[in-house]
Amino acid sequence: INLLPGAATTLSLGVINAAAGTHLVTIFTSAPNNLADNFTNNDTIQSFIYINTASISAPFKEEFSGNTFPPPNWTIWNPQGNTTWTKSTTSGFTAAGAATVQNFDYDGGGQFDDLITPPINMGSYDSSLLSFRVAYAVYDTVDVSLWDGIEVYVSGDGGASYQLAYKKTGDQLRTITSPQKTAFSALPSQPSRWRLENINLTPFMKPGKRLLIKFRNTNAYGNNTYIDDINVSAFVSVNRDA
Repeated sequence: INLLPGAATTLSLGVINAAAGTHLVTIFTSAPNNLADNFTNNDTIQSFIYINTASISAPFKEEFSGNTFPPPNWTIWNPQGNTTWTKSTTSGFTAAGAATVQNFDYDGGGQFDDLITPPINMGSYDSSLLSFRVAYAVYDTVDVSLWDGIEVYVSGDGGASYQLAYKKTGDQLRTITSPQKTAFSALPSQPSRWRLENINLTPFMKPGKRLLIKFRNTNAYGNNTYIDDINVSAFVSVNRDA
């Protein structure tokens, strides 16, 4: 490939075959336009990829009540190697057990951590709804730099690409009105601290492809975030004659 100075292009790397697990992919260029490279500091990029060969079938529900976290075949992506998703054994909506990022003790402003479902086999279903419970308190109602967030991304092509389906931070995310200057919790005896969220998954579905759902915590060193009772429904839409 020959490019003019300052020009750009997009290259397809094709299919990468590898075993299940986490892999570091390194891509580099050499001899641009068959000439010596006078600046080699921008020749290499690296990215982690995770290959998951397991799957689950819709409909399904995850209540984080098991002894293993993340649950079987779920994945945590913690690119900074810092605080990340863990299981709370005390907070939860209907019972103790919830996925949480303890932002209150996580001084990593701007860092993100992902909790990713296994590939979801939708079978012959053509429609789906994601619901989940969330609990969060802001540390400060004025200082927006301390507002943590939750984002939900959905992949309809088995993880090749993701689209943002949900994003809330701070005042939009919080489930109690008053700010909390101590570590926030949401016990089963405090159901008012939880809110139900719904996302229509149907627009993301592709025939013959598996869905993946990624829950992303964005840290602002504010207060703790919890999610629980993740439910993916599956049904066939009904078309009525005119």
